[in-house]
Amino acid sequence: MTQEINQTLRADMEEVHEPAPKYRGVRKRKWGKWVSEIREPGKKTRIWLGSYEAPEMAAAAYDAALHLRGPGVSLNFPEMVDSLPRPASSSPSDVQLAAQEAAVRFRRLPMGSFFDGGGWWLQWWRGFRDGGTVS
Repeated sequence: MTQEINQTLRADMEEVHEPAPKYRGVRKRKWGKWVSEIREPGKKTRIWLGSYEAPEMAAAAYDAALHLRGPGVSLNFPEMVDSLPRPASSSPSDVQLAAQEAAVRFRRLPMGSFFDGGGWWLQWWRGFRDGGTVS
């Protein structure tokens, strides 16, 4: 009986402590938030892209900021390259705004929340999933 309980506890712990997903430009803080930043092209300075609740949000923020680098860059979500928001300019504030907009698209809904299906995110995802144009 004790051995069965130990196996169950071990399995539960493995689920809780599963390895974090690895995305380019994303790291996890000690307190559990996911952060993203990008180096400005041709400079030593970095643009802070934000702190997020999910790694996918931070990865999407990084991908939106990569429009600074031009075509052919390695993205976390290459299938979404045409639908990511683009910075209006290369200024840090414009890059941060585009990054925030991209991250919001990946916001997770709280467990048990009700989603009526009429939200813009769901419409956007359905269009993307079905191969249609995404606006």
